[in-house]
Amino acid sequence: MALFTEDVHVSDGITGAVIASSKEQLKPRYVERFRASPVNCELLGRLVCGNVVVDREIITGLPDGGVADCLATYVCDLAAGKIQRITFVWKPRTEGVKL
Repeated sequence: MALFTEDVHVSDGITGAVIASSKEQLKPRYVERFRASPVNCELLGRLVCGNVVVDREIITGLPDGGVADCLATYVCDLAAGKIQRITFVWKPRTEGVKL
C-alpha cells in the first residue's frame, strides 16, 4: 500500500466503474485478493512512457481455478514517487487462448 497516493483512483477500463477512490478503500480489496485467497498476478510485459506504465499480466488462482488476462495502466506522481491512478482492463481466459 506504500506505493499508492492517499487519493489513488482505481477504475475498470471497460465500464468506467470506480473500484476505489482512496488508499483506504483499496486496501481491503487488495488484502482479500492477495492475502486471503490464492490469487497471483504475473507480470508478462511492461511499457513505460513518462509517468505512465502499462503492464500486461496474467491473473491465476481465481475462483474455480479461473485465469484472466489483464492490462493495468498506472499513472504515477513522479514528485511523490507513488501511483495516483490505476485502470484495469481484464478478461477471463478461455481455452485455446495463448500468450
